[in-house]
Amino acid sequence: MKFKIAVAFSCLLGFSNVAYAQLDFQYQELPKDRNSREYGVQIKALEKVIDGYKWVADNGFGFIITLIPNPIPTATSDRAVNGLYFGMQRFYYNKEQVRTIPYELYARQSERSGYVELWDDESSRSMHVKVIDDDTLEVFNDAKERNEKDRLIYKKAAKFENNPQEDRLESAEESGVFH
Repeated sequence: MKFKIAVAFSCLLGFSNVAYAQLDFQYQELPKDRNSREYGVQIKALEKVIDGYKWVADNGFGFIITLIPNPIPTATSDRAVNGLYFGMQRFYYNKEQVRTIPYELYARQSERSGYVELWDDESSRSMHVKVIDDDTLEVFNDAKERNEKDRLIYKKAAKFENNPQEDRLESAEESGVFH
């Protein structure tokens, strides 16, 4: 019996180490006012892969990103005139997550080497995106995240699927028939 408990415990520890495995990556300090022109080739390469397509993660979250040619036509700053901006629609399965202020993401070099940062000025949030192949994106919400659990893998999809939880029948206990 002790042997079975020891084996089960070691398997549990092994599983937890895999679930929170540390990822290797290179981090670089960059000035806050970096602009996208210096990293424009990488951003344009990302744009060719993601622009207009549906991207979905295993957890049901997805998005569509499209290039915004000139989101602020009256602005004269270098960032507004020469920067690259993307609009984003977010989805949870097939339902769009509506936001009162549309996502306008400014593309710039990420502090995470090999990634492009898409920065949202309104929420001060970002996503760091790397193209794995034409059908796969790797995304981190913070440039310094290093745990496997923080990495999201998005796959190109033809459509956003229905939520499988909506189609599921409730049990008698869930519906309140039995307590």
